[in-house]
Amino acid sequence: MTERIRASRNIRREFDELLEDVRQTDEYWLEGFLFQITEDIHKEMEQQKISRVELSRRLGVSKSYVTKILGADVNLTARTLVRIARALGCELTPPRLKRRGSETSADFVIELPKPSMSSTDLTASKARKRKAS
Repeated sequence: MTERIRASRNIRREFDELLEDVRQTDEYWLEGFLFQITEDIHKEMEQQKISRVELSRRLGVSKSYVTKILGADVNLTARTLVRIARALGCELTPPRLKRRGSETSADFVIELPKPSMSSTDLTASKARKRKAS
């Protein structure tokens, strides 16, 4: 075996070890979650032909804030994720805990009520209440 091949294998092994260390960090898991949810939002906006301006109007926030959301540049709370899902006419499936290596998640399921009012309707309702005050 040549020295070059041996060095290449050592680099590969070191890289694999480093990658495995990174996969053990909270930041790795958070970035994966944020990447997935923002991709889902992007896809839904494309399918429904909803612009950032329209989503910002539905959420009652600035277009720049929507841009930050889509770039995963903000700390998305569960409340914000629910508001976005409702503004897009979607349901948000709560993340589930699953043991590593297991095919199934936790033994219990929480059934959430179906939203009765869209986010757009909610925003309009809140605006009417403010005007009436």
